[in-house]
Amino acid sequence: MFIDLDGLKAVNDAYGHLSGDRVLVEVAARIRHCVRDSDVVARLAGDEFTVLLTGSGADKHAIAGIAQVILETLGQPMRIDGRVIQLSASIGVLVPEPSATLSSEVLLRAADDAMYRAKQAGKGPFVMQEIPALNAPSAAASSGR
Repeated sequence: MFIDLDGLKAVNDAYGHLSGDRVLVEVAARIRHCVRDSDVVARLAGDEFTVLLTGSGADKHAIAGIAQVILETLGQPMRIDGRVIQLSASIGVLVPEPSATLSSEVLLRAADDAMYRAKQAGKGPFVMQEIPALNAPSAAASSGR
């Protein structure tokens, strides 16, 4: 999953980067609470996070459920420095086939592209991309960003 927060710049502008940093810590904790201990949550940069759901057995319906729970959890108000802050997020989700062997760069780029499609659909949704579709030249090509 590639997660981008909606509204962090406004928090930084209104309350300062220290409050924004505290929001990022809270966001990371909330995402971590939504996934298993074996899953990996990482902040890439700025207001972007990734989640790697490890292990096997998760079908696309279960993965969609996890993405929805993350969206709902991140959409709940948080109290930071005595202020109530509410953000939303957009998520790009990749669902791999067990036999998928694509590079991490291709996977990350595809998840990022899916997240941007989610943003274009309106703040707060997620877009799911299945791995077999990534073998098409248009999806595997660089996004140009």
